[in-house]
Amino acid sequence: MKTISVQAMKDVDYRTIHEGGISAQRLMKRAGAGVASEIKYFLEDLPLRHKQRVVILCGKGNNGGDGYVVADILSDQIEVAVYSTCPVEDLKDDALFYARSLLSLNKASYSVKALLKPEDFRNGDIVVDALLGTGTQGPLRAPYDQWISCLNLAGLPVIAVDIPSGLNGDTGKIESNAVIADMTVAIAFPKSGMFVNSGPEVCGSLRCVDIGIPADYSNTLVNAFNVVTQADIKDCLQRLPRNSHKGNRGQVVTIAGSQKYKGAPILTGRAALCSGAGLSVVCVPESAQISAPICNSLILSDVKDSGCGVFSAQSINNIVENTDSADAIVIGPGLSIDQDVGSIIEIMCSLNVPLILDADALNLISLNKGLYKRRASTVLTPHLGEMKRLLDAFDLSEYQGKSRTDQALKLSSLTGAVVVLKGQHTVVASPDGEWSLNTSGTPALATAGSGDVLCGVIAAFLAIGMNPYIASQAGCFVHGLAAELYQGAARGLVADDLIHLIPLALRNINPLA
Repeated sequence: MKTISVQAMKDVDYRTIHEGGISAQRLMKRAGAGVASEIKYFLEDLPLRHKQRVVILCGKGNNGGDGYVVADILSDQIEVAVYSTCPVEDLKDDALFYARSLLSLNKASYSVKALLKPEDFRNGDIVVDALLGTGTQGPLRAPYDQWISCLNLAGLPVIAVDIPSGLNGDTGKIESNAVIADMTVAIAFPKSGMFVNSGPEVCGSLRCVDIGIPADYSNTLVNAFNVVTQADIKDCLQRLPRNSHKGNRGQVVTIAGSQKYKGAPILTGRAALCSGAGLSVVCVPESAQISAPICNSLILSDVKDSGCGVFSAQSINNIVENTDSADAIVIGPGLSIDQDVGSIIEIMCSLNVPLILDADALNLISLNKGLYKRRASTVLTPHLGEMKRLLDAFDLSEYQGKSRTDQALKLSSLTGAVVVLKGQHTVVASPDGEWSLNTSGTPALATAGSGDVLCGVIAAFLAIGMNPYIASQAGCFVHGLAAELYQGAARGLVADDLIHLIPLALRNINPLA
């Protein structure tokens, strides 16, 4: 999906109204309805005590108008209160129409008040920010500065309509203050400022609602960033053929684990199965005594080693035998950086099978870039530390101070591999110069084993013949969405539980998946 500038959004709005024949009032209704739907999904995951009332903060402009539509729709299922920065008589055009419509039906409490302290809210409130939208430029004026400070101190769940108030939609800069949202529901397109500077810190999870902008209007837009949303992934997850069997759903082989890291290979292998792989073979060092509790579906292959709990030269023949029927191979999670392991990586790189290189496989290549000789489809999945080492190894140290996108694109171009540079808004870069930012995920993914799970998801998609760039985009999005669907506290998500959420994420994206 495209991200666009604030002015570009105004332009397509104008064209849609004056050339497309869709009234501004109808567009506002669609926007508010889309936001209300996303808020309903957000509410589903919260304990009852934390969703007693929805408080909608409405400003004077169109963003406030969207807020009045949201209030009208949500009031059918939950108590709604509207706090307005101005009397209804000060509103204009469509915002005035929807405010009068809401109040005439007595569907929500309404007050023009000065938010001065967090106690103006109640425990159990969900707050909707419909104050300023994308019109923010320069320092905030009264009363918005006070309202936003009060909201941020309240410690309540916050959903921003289109963009958090106070955030510049183009630059991602905050002049004085901005709403810190837990979820932002972008209208029509995400705005460029959401992905740079302070944008990622204040937007929270991202959703985007379609309001019916004609496709030929958006096709002419200048694209600031390529971002992957649920709509972009949906077509990758079509229904399985009725005659499917395990042999045609792809076989993933994972080469991973050591005495020190026994869980990593199991996480990757299980994630591959839960992402749709027909078979998941996990090769582990025999003397590490790795088991796969409560997962009898995994094919666990104990490979001969030197007795030290890591792969050795003795392991090579067994590993090669296990990869004979592989449709995708993962090597690296929990592997160790023993010298003999480097020989195994070199052999895996020589095979004509799609390959994911992760963790210690990347670290070994950083120590000896001669191990990496690939012609077949390859995905590299470094985190920031591993990326730094790879840049040094491939004589790209001058890229250390550049953007993550520049780093990923350069490494991808040099190695011929798709690069998945992990982190908030994971960068996926292709050797042909294509790139995108992932929009799913939460801080809950900052936990041991999360990257191992990601490898399994991407591998399952590679194993069915998906293009490695598309497989990486889809894998990152599914992985992040699985974390968003976790109903416990963000601090409590562990990689084992993340795996069980993958099927739910798949079906959330496409009901046929």
